[in-house]
Amino acid sequence: MESSLVLLGLLLLLVLISLALDATQCTLLSKSGMALLVGVLCGLAIATDPALYQRLGFQYTIFFDVLLPPIIYEAGFSVQRLAFFQNVGAILLTAILGTLISAGVIGLGLYLAGHAGAGPQLEWVEACLFGALISAVDPVATLACFSKLHVPPLLFNIVFGESVLNDAVAIALYQSLLAYESSRSVSLGVLLQVLLQTFSILLGSIGISIALLLSGAYGFARVRHLRHYPVYEVLVCFLLAFLTYFAADACHLSGIVALFFSGMLTAHYMYPVMSPPGQTFFHHALEAAAFVAESLVYVCMGVSASLCFVQVADADKIHYTDLDWRFVAWTCVMLLLGRALNTFPLLRWVNTYRVPSVQITRPMLLVIWFTGLRGAVSFALVTTWSYTDANGTSHRKLMMTTTLFVVMSTTWLIGGMTGPLLRALNLSQRPTPPALSSDRLAVLPECDHETAKPVPVRHRSVSQESLRIDESERPSEAAADDVTHQSRLHARFARMIECWHAFDQQHLMPVFGAASTRVSVHRRHQEARSTASVDVHLEATEPTTMLTSANS
Repeated sequence: MESSLVLLGLLLLLVLISLALDATQCTLLSKSGMALLVGVLCGLAIATDPALYQRLGFQYTIFFDVLLPPIIYEAGFSVQRLAFFQNVGAILLTAILGTLISAGVIGLGLYLAGHAGAGPQLEWVEACLFGALISAVDPVATLACFSKLHVPPLLFNIVFGESVLNDAVAIALYQSLLAYESSRSVSLGVLLQVLLQTFSILLGSIGISIALLLSGAYGFARVRHLRHYPVYEVLVCFLLAFLTYFAADACHLSGIVALFFSGMLTAHYMYPVMSPPGQTFFHHALEAAAFVAESLVYVCMGVSASLCFVQVADADKIHYTDLDWRFVAWTCVMLLLGRALNTFPLLRWVNTYRVPSVQITRPMLLVIWFTGLRGAVSFALVTTWSYTDANGTSHRKLMMTTTLFVVMSTTWLIGGMTGPLLRALNLSQRPTPPALSSDRLAVLPECDHETAKPVPVRHRSVSQESLRIDESERPSEAAADDVTHQSRLHARFARMIECWHAFDQQHLMPVFGAASTRVSVHRRHQEARSTASVDVHLEATEPTTMLTSANS
């Protein structure tokens, strides 16, 4: 009872504080940073009464099993597919290869530092496990600041897209490393096995998500009576999504990865078929669940940090004496180095295939590197730490205290400094971005919910203003060949998106989405082709736009 009263009171307080932060457009302190602060203060209050701590009984197991799934599902549901595919190269490169680079750099650095006597001596699996979990970025504070300061859409979309896929890769890598015994020596073959198992977990989890969600979407679109019962619509969507989570776990895959892609598939196939009340209910219920879960994660992190300074008769409880400042220092250095080796080389390479109008600028690169915060996913993973070395020794408490320090310092320091950095780099004076994650209530699809037949969407036309060529932006003759090559690549990619969109609208959506869309598919397909042909022509002559024909 006391535990419920404390948590409900804290949540009510956080709702009021979040309202004030949003109303005042505050960028120095984010909602996650405020939740951390509230948790610290709550922990200090609990510390005065050790008996109260025992009665509250914070259980770390609830983080991964209860609190993390709503956060991941909402992240997958909130992805705008058009913006995602427009930047899919940069997102996939940084989220997959970049996460592997970051985890490898951190793990190798900590392993070498320990064997050089500059920190705790770890085994290679242990060092890589910590590198994997601490590589999971969680830029909640950053994205909130981006929205308030109206950063360029390109910057917002890359940071958001990288963060959600990065979590999936980090979790899969962590789970694959847990399967390796401490007695195995490191070799190229073992590392290749780890990578192969990581991708097997990713692909297997995605496969389960696709199979279950598409099967459910097929029936969901055809049971038209559901449209008269919004509560049942929402329950079917939630239960189907969480079914994929437990099915993937039962198959020894990643339920979190399956849940993320379930969110994307729910948004694409099931959400447009729902009735307007069901859409509104589902959107707000999911957003509220994610807010509650994320707030509780940060509150519990703050409470855990405060209780580190209290002596409690609990063998599993962490204490500040478990912290090794040499290990913390090396972790921070390796975090910055791994993030730099992830961000700058990979995104500069991406720029070689982009036309000048959509290239990632140097200020954007600096912001992407700087905003690699660690948060809920890292802490949830470290609470499941079960690794013991060949001698039976576990560094669980060291990993937990270090992760707590990193999460709190990045959330407060980097989250608070993001706003001033954006202003200093002149990245905060653009129109509000059509971001990867946006308010879906502002763009609810028109639909005849008696027949579940979506109304054809009117595509954005190309205005005369967009056709106007700025002489100052014309490429020089020396760069003309490069721009022409980039334009061809850009046009090719635009055609790939168009082909996938046409295939999806003509073959997949009538089966798994709205059941009666065949009449309007041909007209929408022809309209999409005509609009895309104008865009491709513009890209080949003066690259000013990405692709306007594809719908999310």
